[in-house]
Amino acid sequence: MITCGKDLDYMKSVISIGNQDFVSIRKNNCFYIDKTDFIREWWENQDSVTLITRPRRFGKTLNMSMTEYFFSVNHVDSRKYFEEHFDKGMLMDQMEGYF
Repeated sequence: MITCGKDLDYMKSVISIGNQDFVSIRKNNCFYIDKTDFIREWWENQDSVTLITRPRRFGKTLNMSMTEYFFSVNHVDSRKYFEEHFDKGMLMDQMEGYF
């Protein structure tokens, strides 16, 4: 069971509907579909332009929030939220200059 928030005694499973901030979801241990592999795929493709078309409420804004936290110099402390997803430092080593 996946929980959200600090009150784990009640073991409530919560999907944070409407929350589009990657770090907020990670900090509160909210249920979400892990799409961090999107960063690796996007980086390796080296596309000049990326068009992301998905139906409404399909995680486009959350993906952009995740990408912002990964690349932005304004969020250098957010690296900890990605380390578990990129084990063995594969992508993290390649992206070291961005942190």
